[in-house]
Amino acid sequence: MFEASRLGFTLSVTIHYLFPMITIGGFFWLMMQSFSDRVFQHKRDLYRLLFFVVVGIATGYVLKWHFSTYWPGYLGIVAEAFDPLLSLEAMLSIGGFILFTALYVLGWKKKSKTLVRLSSIGFVITTLISSGFL
Repeated sequence: MFEASRLGFTLSVTIHYLFPMITIGGFFWLMMQSFSDRVFQHKRDLYRLLFFVVVGIATGYVLKWHFSTYWPGYLGIVAEAFDPLLSLEAMLSIGGFILFTALYVLGWKKKSKTLVRLSSIGFVITTLISSGFL
């Protein structure tokens, strides 16, 4: 049982480590694509990236659960410093992703290159701010 919990923790850390990096690179790539001549041919790419965002956020919550379950002493020591940062990071990330997804979809519906480019730049800034918290 203990080995299974260690394996679960290892998988959570690995996935949470990889997915935000993929998300940062993916949103940078989406931003570069928005400045090309074929802006409106890559809508499926946003949905793929949003999948990575959702998995990255979900693994972050699972990781916090792992820390509280298996290392409560450690979490008690660092919680005073990490909890406010994690809460602020979660609000900024989720709020930014909701805002810029809405702008991106609106830009697609109106065929506005300006809105698509603005939202793709916003995605990059949001992911960089989110990744810079911890």
